[in-house]
Amino acid sequence: MRITERRMLLQASRQVAKSRERVASAAGPVSSGIEVDRPSDDPARWAAGRRARVRLQVGDLREKAITASNARLSESDRVFSTVGSVASRARELAILAANDGAQNAESRVATAGEVTALLGEALVAANSRGLDGEFLLSGTRGDNPPFDANGVYQGDANARTIEAAEGNRLVVTVTGTLFTAAEGVDIFDEIVKFRDALLADDLTGIQNAIGALEQGVHQVSLGRAQIGGLQSSLDAAEIARADFEMVLSEVHQRAVEIDPIEAASELALSTQALEAAQALTERIAQVVQAV
Repeated sequence: MRITERRMLLQASRQVAKSRERVASAAGPVSSGIEVDRPSDDPARWAAGRRARVRLQVGDLREKAITASNARLSESDRVFSTVGSVASRARELAILAANDGAQNAESRVATAGEVTALLGEALVAANSRGLDGEFLLSGTRGDNPPFDANGVYQGDANARTIEAAEGNRLVVTVTGTLFTAAEGVDIFDEIVKFRDALLADDLTGIQNAIGALEQGVHQVSLGRAQIGGLQSSLDAAEIARADFEMVLSEVHQRAVEIDPIEAASELALSTQALEAAQALTERIAQVVQAV
């Protein structure tokens, strides 16, 4: 074999090797979808992609916090619905019991039994726990029941917040103070006083209970409106978070992911180049063998 022929065969073999490397390099991103997999691939793009990925992960945590907070508020709304129904029913009973011609001391004692049952129902609801096991209305004292057996509030007035977006914290809980005199009347205390007035056949006390319980019903309605407002804020925050996540996903894609069409074209071209190099090498080898 002459030196020229040997050199041609060697160069052809090197071209085949380079073509194989190009095919492997093009096939990797096509299969993984990632073009910049490490800082050495492209430091600037890798850093941009990394930042976007971290912010996406933080966004996932915010999504979970928003979802959990919305669920907690829904559970709190059910509590308020129950207490509101109890207060409304107690007011109806007060109106009936205030009619001196329709009820007597004996019937009022019987009504007191129903009021006692209503009070128990309301307190059970007010001391409900959330899905996380903490008491819903205790403020930051979630390990302790918000109300004692007499309906006295034992929690605090500190609502909880979450970071719904960068630099934006939202209130995501309500407290049992909404059932207390801090917001108008002490609903549970008014129910207790109404029951005691029934047992004592105290017509004046029964009549006074009507207005107090009406205020309690209104107070609960305001609390439910507050809960609805908090949930609306969370819904808006979730929409904004989802929109921002789409932006971050696009940033991440541009930074580290491949352009599918461009990558497929590169793979096709490199494959064609490899096939051409292999064919040329085979022809050169045949010529060399024939000499």
